[in-house]
Formats: sequence, C-alpha cells, structure tokens
Amino acid sequence: MGNNRTTFLIGAGTPLDLNLPQGIIKASISNITDDVRRPYTDYFTQGNPITIVDDIYNQLMCTYPPDCSNPYISGTPTPYIHFEHLFHVLEMLDAYGWVWNKKCNNPDRYPVFAPFTKPNMSFGLNTLRSVMDQFILRIMDIVNGYDSNIMKEQTNEWYWRFYQRFAENSDFFVLNYDTTIEKAIGTYEDGFESKTT
Repeated sequence: MGNNRTTFLIGAGTPLDLNLPQGIIKASISNITDDVRRPYTDYFTQGNPITIVDDIYNQLMCTYPPDCSNPYISGTPTPYIHFEHLFHVLEMLDAYGWVWNKKCNNPDRYPVFAPFTKPNMSFGLNTLRSVMDQFILRIMDIVNGYDSNIMKEQTNEWYWRFYQRFAENSDFFVLNYDTTIEKAIGTYEDGFESKTT
C-alpha cells in the first residue's frame, strides 16, 4: 500500500500577506534590515549609541558588487545587503577580534585566517557581543510580533485555514524564522527535546 502523504518545503515569505495590527513590523527582509540598522544601546557607556551595524551596512554598500536584480537607484544597480549579511559580518568580527586582541586560546575556535587580516573599524569585544545579542533580540521581537498575531486576527483566518486543509496527510518543512504555519496546523516538531529536571 502506497503512502499518499504530501511533503511541503516552504521557504521564507509566507507571512508577508498577513494583515497585522498597527505597529507590528512586517516580515520582509527590508523591514528587518532597516530595524537592525538602527543604533544600539551601549550598556557600558550610557548615552553613547552604537552604530556599528549601520557602519557595516554602509561599508558593504560601498564595496559589495551590485546586484542587477536589486531595485535600481538613479538607474544604477545597487548591492543587495540584508540583515543576514550584517549578522555574518558581526560574527566574523567577533571571532577575528579575539585573535586580533590575542585573547583566543582555544585551538578549536581559532579562525585561522584572522592573523592575515586587519580590522578597518574599531570596536570593543564586549560592545560587539552586546550588539550581537541586541541584534538577535530585535529579530526575535519582529518575528514574535507577527507570529503571535496569526491565530488571533479574524482577517488572517484564510492563512491558517489554508494550511489546516493539508495538515492531516502532509509533512511540512518550513525554513522561515516564524512558526505561523506550524501554529496553523496545530502540531509540529520543532527539533527541541523536552527537558525535565
């Protein structure tokens, strides 16, 4: 007897058409990128906003190759820089920074190319770590903003009813940050093990 299950592999973008309350940031890459570029709080020096993410964005915009599929500004293709690029640079600066400051003593975590490069911007390792934590929290807040509204809003009933139709005889593999589809189908495996103490 054959298996009549359908497998769905779903990438990013499914929640873009959701009707969300005022003040909820829509789940577009450009909206998330704009939000993570805003200045960060410096917890070590009050009143001193940290702009390293926007500095990285501007540096990449000046050096990254243009993407012809990206919207043109003044008739010229521009680089396509988004929040995942920015976080990757933060991670690399963090890893390389420990080598540049001679504080990396773990051979398993030593980025071997770091000694062959030099930083072109100054940053403190603790400050950078604080920005990375705030960066992740901003993305989590955006995702939670639309994720938590999916089942509440009658205007989004079409969304969850669509996925519920397939829930019983289907397997979903969702590559989005959010869990709107998983919430719509009711049961899902999130990959985390329950831990009892």
